[in-house]
Amino acid sequence: MIVRENPTHPAEIVGEVAATDVAGVEAAVERADAAQRSWRAVPAVERAEALRRAADVAEPLVAELATLLAREMGKPLADANGEIGFSLMFARYVADNIDAIADEYLDDAAGRMLLQKVPFGVVAAITPWNAPAILSMLKVAPAIAGGNAIVVKPSPLAPLAVTRLYAAMAAVLPDGLLQVIHGDAEAGS
Repeated sequence: MIVRENPTHPAEIVGEVAATDVAGVEAAVERADAAQRSWRAVPAVERAEALRRAADVAEPLVAELATLLAREMGKPLADANGEIGFSLMFARYVADNIDAIADEYLDDAAGRMLLQKVPFGVVAAITPWNAPAILSMLKVAPAIAGGNAIVVKPSPLAPLAVTRLYAAMAAVLPDGLLQVIHGDAEAGS
């Protein structure tokens, strides 16, 4: 179990998350792999719309998530509010610019070449504590828009707001596409 106390009020327990063991990590990756196999076939425009819907679902939670982030990190509430807001704005930016990952033709004197951009598969995102929502969303949004599944392992120093954010977003995405696991170096490796 990972227990987070408020660093500005150490007697206050902000929340806890269950640590994921190796078997749990493997199960999460298997679920992500299964979700990604069908997600990769979804047209990019539809993936972008799904990402936008996921950001919209999380939008009403900004104040709650910012408060949680501030309490678990000791971060000023205004900074935490900006971080959560920027994270959702970035997800929408990625969705709005889905054409950047579209296939394209390159023409030159030698002829025409088709540059195809294909999903990688399952993406692992191990993120630091200092800006957990932003630094994880910089990985989550492009992965999902690009046709990948993603498993996020936030820092054990700031897991709560990220977990809540991605639980809200994952609720409107295909099952297993976006998951959060918890733990230390063993879970990460």
